[in-house]
Amino acid sequence: WLSAGTYFLEVIALFCEDFGVNSLKRNENESDWLSFDFKQKCMEDPNHNRITGEDSYVVIEAEQNAASRSNPKGRWILPTVPESNPVPLYHRYQPQGCLRNPNQAICDATDRTALWSHSFEWERNIGERWRKTINMTINSQNFPKVCFVGKSHSRELGFAFERLGLGKHAVHVLAKYPEDITPSLLNHSYVERGCTAFIIAVAQWPASSFQGFPYLFDRFYAGMKHVVETAVKLFADREDDVRIYMRSIHEIPIGERTGSCPMSDWRSPVVMHGYNHLVKKAVREIREQDEVGNKMIHFLDTSFIISPMWDSAPDWVHLPLNVTDE
Repeated sequence: WLSAGTYFLEVIALFCEDFGVNSLKRNENESDWLSFDFKQKCMEDPNHNRITGEDSYVVIEAEQNAASRSNPKGRWILPTVPESNPVPLYHRYQPQGCLRNPNQAICDATDRTALWSHSFEWERNIGERWRKTINMTINSQNFPKVCFVGKSHSRELGFAFERLGLGKHAVHVLAKYPEDITPSLLNHSYVERGCTAFIIAVAQWPASSFQGFPYLFDRFYAGMKHVVETAVKLFADREDDVRIYMRSIHEIPIGERTGSCPMSDWRSPVVMHGYNHLVKKAVREIREQDEVGNKMIHFLDTSFIISPMWDSAPDWVHLPLNVTDE
């Protein structure tokens, strides 16, 4: 929700090509979107992608109450807001040349460390109830062992569990690509490591520069569909015990590799949003077609926490602690 006041406004253009998730509303043929080849597409120059004026703002005359929404959650706020001479908080990006030489003046010009001092304010005392629940269940025998399946972003969420006092309930299971999530990996995590809840996200590496090319949407969707089908088949006779949560994908800031032309890293917000759409699609389809899948497979949407802080990663990839811990 938004309190009454004046808000700086920035609108940026990421691509000229229309291949974002919203383009599906204008394109009846989903297969064309799934097979769209974005490998050779370039983002607009982040030095010149703002399409609003430097002093653009909006005025909220009365508080916009989120209570009327069906699923209210919260908002990010600054602990203190300067009453005079407020400074616009433009989006943060990494200029070319700053990846290996971050001490240049041009690199400092895009610094947004103020983002790291934000705190998340939950609506309707959700946060207070959530923390009370955590405190009550830290020593509970009913709290499940949770396997965070993925690479570094999943590992960081496991570390957040430790900071919450839930370290004994968290296990990191390494997986970079959808193909890494095999029956053997899941079964070992269940039998040997005691996990009955799995939080799965494997998208950073498929869209990154590590293998020299990205997974296009069709390949990523096939991988996500295989993951949920594998889980349902493996744990069908343990449906009362096992829960699979397919986590939403974290956006990362526009770094030197994503902002270059041609791109050598394809983790733009547009691609990440496309991946998220496909994770949700795979979850929705398995839940609709399979009774066991409907009970076992869930989509864990963290975008209401992550997306407003999408450009805050100190190392241009991993979220700051104040975001991860929420």
